[in-house]
Amino acid sequence: HPTSATTTELTQSWTVLPSYADGFAAEGPDRGELGDRLDVLQAMAEQGMPETLAKLKQAAEAAVAPT
Repeated sequence: HPTSATTTELTQSWTVLPSYADGFAAEGPDRGELGDRLDVLQAMAEQGMPETLAKLKQAAEAAVAPT
């Protein structure tokens, strides 16, 4: 959300939707444990979010850089 005319604050979050467990269960028992899958997904999100935020920052700064 904008905090001033030239500054925007971004917040990162990772949430598992309530319906995810049902979708996982529909994949069948040979797909492993839900907790294990969520651990992998959380690790991917925690790694990817800072990379995404850095790219957003770089693009925003490039968009307002003086020419």
